[in-house]
Amino acid sequence: MAVPSSVPIRIDANSKYVVYPNPSSGSFILKGDHLQGKSVMIYNMLGEVIFTQNNTNNDLVNFNIENIKDGMYKVILSDRDGNTEHLKLIIKN
Repeated sequence: MAVPSSVPIRIDANSKYVVYPNPSSGSFILKGDHLQGKSVMIYNMLGEVIFTQNNTNNDLVNFNIENIKDGMYKVILSDRDGNTEHLKLIIKN
């Protein structure tokens, strides 16, 4: 069975957040309820931070990360209370 090329991927099936398209070429959308005020950090699989955005101001955020290498990345959302959500992002140029 073939998997569509643009399926939102969540680590936690109960997560309120999605990232799409996934896989992405570096331009993608993060969407979810109560995303406002959260910080977004994107890590490569070595644990290195490759992108940070603090205090998002919308429940839908567009990203365009240039020169990002193919691979799997972890998107971590955090709020002021220390709560976190983890999402996977696949980059395929």
